[in-house]
Amino acid sequence: MKYILIGASLLTVAGISNGAPKVYTDAALYLADLAALGYTTLHESFEDSTVWADSRNAIPSPGSTPSVISQGIVWTSNYTANNIATGSVGGSAPDGAFAIYSLPHGMMTDSGLYCDSAEGPNIPVECFQNDGVKVASETGGSLYAFGGRFDGNGGIPKITFLLDGVDINANAPGNLDNWQREGDFAGNWSFIGVIDQAGFLSAEVRELTGKDFQQVLLFSDDFTIGVSAKPPGDPVDLGGTVQTADGTGLCSMVLASGQFMFSCNPNGPFSLTDLSLGNDGRVKRQIYVDGFFPNIDMLPGSVSETVVMERAGACPSYNLSSDPGVFPDSAGKRIDISGKILLQNTQTPICAMVLANGQHLFSCDGSGSYVLNIPLDTNGQFKLQVYADGFAPTIHTFDEFQATNDVRMARAVECQ
Repeated sequence: MKYILIGASLLTVAGISNGAPKVYTDAALYLADLAALGYTTLHESFEDSTVWADSRNAIPSPGSTPSVISQGIVWTSNYTANNIATGSVGGSAPDGAFAIYSLPHGMMTDSGLYCDSAEGPNIPVECFQNDGVKVASETGGSLYAFGGRFDGNGGIPKITFLLDGVDINANAPGNLDNWQREGDFAGNWSFIGVIDQAGFLSAEVRELTGKDFQQVLLFSDDFTIGVSAKPPGDPVDLGGTVQTADGTGLCSMVLASGQFMFSCNPNGPFSLTDLSLGNDGRVKRQIYVDGFFPNIDMLPGSVSETVVMERAGACPSYNLSSDPGVFPDSAGKRIDISGKILLQNTQTPICAMVLANGQHLFSCDGSGSYVLNIPLDTNGQFKLQVYADGFAPTIHTFDEFQATNDVRMARAVECQ
């Protein structure tokens, strides 16, 4: 996420600064500020028996599922190996009959009896359960608010939010990655929510106190999510040329406000018109070129300018070579490709733009997953290009028999 000052001061609406996420423990104030900011919201209480059928969980009829899409929102556990479930939680759900929870609850490592006796602030990180759930837009678009009611079993839950993987309580001096486990207590179906006017692609609610052998099971319900805002101002036109430092035009993909084009034939020029501004009065322009770092800017209005791209240079690779075959008879054939976008040699997902033979999406569902239906080129191959802000671009060519590929990204600072 980026938080950018406009002029010398921060914009405010109803007393809300747009410079950082704001946490709420008062549901009425949260809803009032959402209305004042002009957000479109949706309400989720997990009552639709058709949509949530696979997640229904009860002793006589156990059930759970990896994910559910409801009202354009993708719901998952905050651990990719876990499922989500909806149940009656003893008849206590505050809004209807069902609440949501991860199944199993958080990271069930059972790492050792030393976790049972460990006390803060000296509890090893592997002991924490980190129970929770995660949401993202089905379309990969931005969300602006996420709040609901929470309760626990085994203790009073302590809640924090991670927006695009960044803990909102991790910014204080001496609290890198929120090692101090800062958050808000939320027992007896208390409300906690967050508004971030800069927008975010995924939101995770995480319980902070539960640990191995002393679990605090988190249950959640009655969510209100800010999904969009009324675009202020007049439509925006973006244009210009994408080029190298020496003035050579580049074939690029340019995206802004849901529109995109390729600056090819001829290389360099681009034009996107009648774009909508975001709720903060800006438009996000994203430019991706094979062999160059992404160029991502927040613009206050219409502009026509030259965009000079930075070459990626020599970067470490965390991927095996693909060695695709040549199959001309498969030219034009459409296939499904899939996989995950991950950080280096870890299982940490990355929100990235994934492009293959003219088709694209964003891997921002919280798991780093992508699925695309694409046409093969004249050699029966496809070029898989992955771009993420702050990471080196990763480009590989595959054939139709190599349709499932996890892509591992190097950080930009690793490049020479």
